[in-house]
Amino acid sequence: MVFTVDLVGRYSNPPYTPGDLRELTEMTPDGTLSDATGVAPKQHHHRLRPHEIEQLTADYRSGVAVNDLAAQYDLNRYTVIEHMRREGVPRRYPRLGETEVREATSLYYSGESLAKIGKQMHVDAGTVGRALQKAGVVLRDCHGRER
Repeated sequence: MVFTVDLVGRYSNPPYTPGDLRELTEMTPDGTLSDATGVAPKQHHHRLRPHEIEQLTADYRSGVAVNDLAAQYDLNRYTVIEHMRREGVPRRYPRLGETEVREATSLYYSGESLAKIGKQMHVDAGTVGRALQKAGVVLRDCHGRER
C-alpha cells in the first residue's frame, strides 16, 4: 500500500512548468504543438487542372514511378492511381482477373510457389498471394506447411 501512495504521489504532480511548454514550441519548425499534441495538421487539397492531368498521364505512361509522380504533383500515391483509372490508363501492375486467379490456384495447389506463379504471370508474388487469399485459398508457410 505504501508503494501505491508513493507511486501516485510521484506521478500526480509532474515537474513540468510553463517554461517547458515554451521550449517545446520553440523546438518545432513552425512553433506550433500540432504534432506534439497528436492533432493532425489540416489537410490541403490540391486539384489538378486539365492540362496537369494530361501531363501526369503522359508522365505515368512514360514510366515514371507512382511515388515520384505523387511527390512531383504534391498528391497522394492513391490519388495518382485514381487519376490513371479515370483517364482509362491501364495499370502497370494489374490485378489478376478471374481466369488468372483460377490458373494461379491450380498452379499453387500443384505445389508451385507464389514467386514462381508471379513470375509466370508477370506480377509480384504478393499480388498472387492476395488474389489467392481473396479466392479462399489457404496459403502455405515458407516451408510448405499450411498456416
